[in-house]
Amino acid sequence: MPARGILNNEVDSWEDNAQARRVVGVDENGNPYNDSNRLPVDAQLEVGDIQIGAVEIKNRDTDDRQIVNPAGQASVMDYSNLVPTQHDQISMTYVTSGNGLGEIETVTYKLSTATVATLTLSYDSNNNLIDVVKS
Repeated sequence: MPARGILNNEVDSWEDNAQARRVVGVDENGNPYNDSNRLPVDAQLEVGDIQIGAVEIKNRDTDDRQIVNPAGQASVMDYSNLVPTQHDQISMTYVTSGNGLGEIETVTYKLSTATVATLTLSYDSNNNLIDVVKS
């Protein structure tokens, strides 16, 4: 396949043109702008000029995410009190009809066959988890 360059109208294909004029931005010393020599930008912004929508903080190794609230702080929820520290078995049931179909409905934690805690999960009509109750 020919290199991309100037359109040849007679054969409707691209031909390389080594004589083409190319423009490359350079700094005051003649060095091209690139990742290590960035183009300086000067701008005057006022409060409200830039608006950013929903932001997530993503862990680069695990894909864990945290939501950032409007104040710019990570919304960190501590759910450690939902899971008992001592258990040797976990049993789950799944939603068989209605909201959350196929999702986890209950999680039961046991120690030596005795139930130590049960989590009941609820879902909205879009199958989003909306509530977790420990009993």
